[in-house]
Amino acid sequence: MEPLIGLVGVILGFSLGEISRIIRESRRKRKLKSVLFSELQSLISLIKQKSDHIQLIIDSLSKKVITPGQTVGILEIGYKNNITDLYNHLTVKERNCLHIIYERLRITNNEINQFESSIKSDIKEKAFEDPYRIYRVRFEKLKESNELVLKLIDSMLSKNPIDVMEIDFK
Repeated sequence: MEPLIGLVGVILGFSLGEISRIIRESRRKRKLKSVLFSELQSLISLIKQKSDHIQLIIDSLSKKVITPGQTVGILEIGYKNNITDLYNHLTVKERNCLHIIYERLRITNNEINQFESSIKSDIKEKAFEDPYRIYRVRFEKLKESNELVLKLIDSMLSKNPIDVMEIDFK
């Protein structure tokens, strides 16, 4: 009888340890998701500010004037620091949606930050017949991209991620 009690004790101890580990992992996952969703929430106002700045650049380019492009960088600490740990806990739609959100924001950031030196170089080298028009169109596309990113963020925050594989990315 004593060996049976010992075996039950071992099984009970192991089971309690596993349950405890599962609970800790679940709490950790919720915390990481919370950090990521808080970051997405913060991005909304930052993206709107970037879109306003992009509109300033577009308006200036229409007048053949160059407005400096440097802006505040995009928040991505929550994403970069946690995506590896969260990856298996996200659905395919969530992973794809997050990838598109952060990749488009990275591209927008790079375009804005390199804008002034790029256009000045293209004007100096006469790379295009009308570089102002070329860059204006480019920035109009960036503004459209920001609008899509806001929709994707909204879909993530409402826990109904858009299937980005079904979007026509013209």
